[in-house]
Amino acid sequence: GPLHPPALRREFLEETATLARAGGGRVVPYAWIDPSAPEAVDHLEWAVGELGFRGVKIIPNGWYPYEERFFPFYAKVEELGVPLHSHTGILYSYGMNSNCCRPANFEFLAGFPKLTFIFAHISWPWVEECLATVGSLRASAHAAGRPAPRLYVDTTRGTPLTVREQALRIAVPFVGIDHLLYGSDGLGTELDSNQQVRWDTEVLRVLGCSDEQIQRYFHGNLSALLGRT
Repeated sequence: GPLHPPALRREFLEETATLARAGGGRVVPYAWIDPSAPEAVDHLEWAVGELGFRGVKIIPNGWYPYEERFFPFYAKVEELGVPLHSHTGILYSYGMNSNCCRPANFEFLAGFPKLTFIFAHISWPWVEECLATVGSLRASAHAAGRPAPRLYVDTTRGTPLTVREQALRIAVPFVGIDHLLYGSDGLGTELDSNQQVRWDTEVLRVLGCSDEQIQRYFHGNLSALLGRT
């Protein structure tokens, strides 16, 4: 069921919008909306159209994202032209719901060719499944004669240091540096934010990425995606 009662969700969205406005343009607000809530589409239109949210976040929690009952929600996100960012990979703190968040569950995106979609956390521990899903959706678009889909993978941890280098080694050549977005969730576990940046920079240099490509990875790609360039 819904993660929060309707009134509480609206309160959270209003508070987030207020904080973003106070940031003077430095904060780009995302609306966390539960598509399984009956008022999800209304909240989506309100958050983007009136409050100025620039993207939408979902967390599949007890529901599968490919269920057709959610298709009107995705169609509205596509119509509004904002990115849809979903948690993918292991799901902590929500009970036994990680299977809802497997990246292959998003193959239905082939039916929403104009939707910009972001796989969060490189879908760890299903990193290869995440990249394979991106490849599958790209292949479907090519076979249908459509432009390449707007798919991105964020590298928010997730991935522990023991596997992060391996994940980036696979993701950079397969997805392409222009479709990777740096993320810094999970601070205080292994590295602080400055250490995370240094770590990823070192790995990307080993992989042969130029300084300009590294800058795109850390902020250029996301800035372009949100229309901030």
